[in-house]
Amino acid sequence: GPITETAYFVELGTVTFSASGLSNDYAGTVLTVDGVDYTYSALPISFTWDVGSSHSFEWKSPLDTGSGKRYVWVSTSGLSNKRSDTITVPSGGGSVSASYKTQFKLSISVSPAGGGSTDPAEGEYWHDSGSTVSVQASPSENYRFDHWLLDGSNAGSSNPITITMN
Repeated sequence: GPITETAYFVELGTVTFSASGLSNDYAGTVLTVDGVDYTYSALPISFTWDVGSSHSFEWKSPLDTGSGKRYVWVSTSGLSNKRSDTITVPSGGGSVSASYKTQFKLSISVSPAGGGSTDPAEGEYWHDSGSTVSVQASPSENYRFDHWLLDGSNAGSSNPITITMN
């Protein structure tokens, strides 16, 4: 008898993940897609999936370089505007692009201990690259403020001092 044979096809879509605002000084995981981790050096990365299939992703944040510098997720555009989401592959595919900003750590301390205080208080703070931070010193009784030491160099006696984070 007659035989009917039908070939079925599944439409494919390519989804590309990319990130801006990062550099190679961060070696860890930047992106996780369907439970698999990817570093910055692997980006951009493209996947060809069945249209209509669902896939999870997460942009990691913060990304600490270990040298007083880190990257912080700002936004995502394309098939999602979230840092972590599940996307459904559309006909024609698409992209998921993350934007990061750079931050630097400001460590504030007093010498000698008990000689005075600062505003903001002693501690570690993260600030956006290029931003300015004002720090004021207040001496304790029987002390006077003498000078700031900025990255090992005498930065003078202006009080408060304004620091550009770079």
